Amino acid sequence: MRWITRVPATLSEAQAALVQAAPQTMFPLVEGYRSQELASTYGGVAQRWVLIDSEPRQLPAQRTVDQQLRTHSAQAVKACKKRCGTAFACEADAQQARATFAQGLQAPFLATSSVGPTSWYGTRGRPGSGSHPASVVYHINGAFASRLAMRQALVDQHSCCILATHELDATVLPPQDLLDGYTGQSHAERGFRFLKAPQF
Repeated sequence: MRWITRVPATLSEAQAALVQAAPQTMFPLVEGYRSQELASTYGGVAQRWVLIDSEPRQLPAQRTVDQQLRTHSAQAVKACKKRCGTAFACEADAQQARATFAQGLQAPFLATSSVGPTSWYGTRGRPGSGSHPASVVYHINGAFASRLAMRQALVDQHSCCILATHELDATVLPPQDLLDGYTGQSHAERGFRFLKAPQF
């Protein structure tokens, strides 16, 4: 008895496989689908994983990724404003804070950033002529940008899924049959839904 199942994308092994997804190098199946075979022994069971890229999933994947990028960008801008508003006593501290902040960024990155001195006079308002600053502090300035290549890589990940089977022989169960078997389960599920309906 063969089994076919979809591998949850929350598994670390599945995430590693999805990160490496490159639809342009995959083997074409029916129109709009491509595949790549992987070997796995998840749970101590030898399995054949097939990475499936779905062209119809590209548009929903783009919407999902764009929403995630907007959320990450808004969080990064908020954190940057807070960081840029912080006054540092010396340039070395400001440089260290800038480097730490840049390393923590995910989707957006600091396209330009600098550390500059600011004179502090100790009082509010415009200082009078001839007044001398009480101290000099340092602030971080920067501007964000996004990498288009990173966005496309995320879209490729979201448009892919992984199907698994314990049938290791690809000639017995080729990727196309594996895909057909998995998508065919939806018809059976709809039938069970009908049988379990209270009206029936």
